Amino acid sequence: MLKYVVSCQNVVVYGRNNLKLEKYKLDMEQKDFKVRTTTSISNLCDSANLIICCTNSHEPIIPASAIKPGTHITAMGADGGGKQELDPELVGICDLTVADSRTQCCEFGEFSHAVKKGLLRQSQVVEIGEVISDYSLHRVGRKDQRITIFDSTGVAIQDVQIAKMVYTTLNQKSHL
Repeated sequence: MLKYVVSCQNVVVYGRNNLKLEKYKLDMEQKDFKVRTTTSISNLCDSANLIICCTNSHEPIIPASAIKPGTHITAMGADGGGKQELDPELVGICDLTVADSRTQCCEFGEFSHAVKKGLLRQSQVVEIGEVISDYSLHRVGRKDQRITIFDSTGVAIQDVQIAKMVYTTLNQKSHL
């Protein structure tokens, strides 16, 4: 669905299993993406200013030291207790922390690890609705040098809206 939101078609995919990486690469290339795979998180972070984490990891994958200025991270995998993809230090140093649900993300999402270490306060987290309605937050352009993170733990109403968007998009394509 990202290709409907951003124009970038060049993708770097990190993984630990070369067989799965190759399978993913072939699948995405059939969808007109140019894909490069890597088993090095440093290589990934050096290559990208938009990173999407969607793993079921229980320990940080991305260290604070690997992220360059101007990077946006969407963290979707740490959606339950014990899961973690980002170094709490990274969350603590980022310039804008956005959540689908401030309470959920600070209790058991990605941000919870930084909150527990005292690196982030719940009051510093902005909800996605606030970003959409506040122009000054909405225009966090990638031309700047800020590090931004969006933490998604999953909110039912958002899931319904995403499902509707996917269904509508696929339905429209099938009628072309």
